[in-house]
Amino acid sequence: MMTTRQVVPAGETAGCKCQGYLVLLQLRAEDLDELSRQGHVLREQRKGIGYFRLRFRRRGRQVAIGLGKDSWLAEGVARELVELQANRRMERKHKQLIRTARGVLRRTKRELEAALQNTGYRFYGYEIRRQRDNASREREC
Repeated sequence: MMTTRQVVPAGETAGCKCQGYLVLLQLRAEDLDELSRQGHVLREQRKGIGYFRLRFRRRGRQVAIGLGKDSWLAEGVARELVELQANRRMERKHKQLIRTARGVLRRTKRELEAALQNTGYRFYGYEIRRQRDNASREREC
């Protein structure tokens, strides 16, 4: 079975402003989409000589593309990967900050609920409201 490789020209990758290193590798469009989420450049020793590989997963299976001995190519690919994955990293950081903020709000609300219990106030969502007495409820009906 023969597979065809779809070459993606520079500037047309999945949100990547590639300067050419990833384009030089003639990656498939699906590979560039995967690389926007995960992947890294790794230096491996073989018979005492360092070789660079681009590693990522395609449909759950690991893919390793040889970059050769040239560190300039490996550094260029690594820089483009950082740029390509920047949005994903920022999204993860944003979600982490939101999770932390919600936890702080939850703990603060618990602490305040105990203090508000005897004052005639209560929480309505994250808003503090005065509790209505039974006489005012009966008048409205």
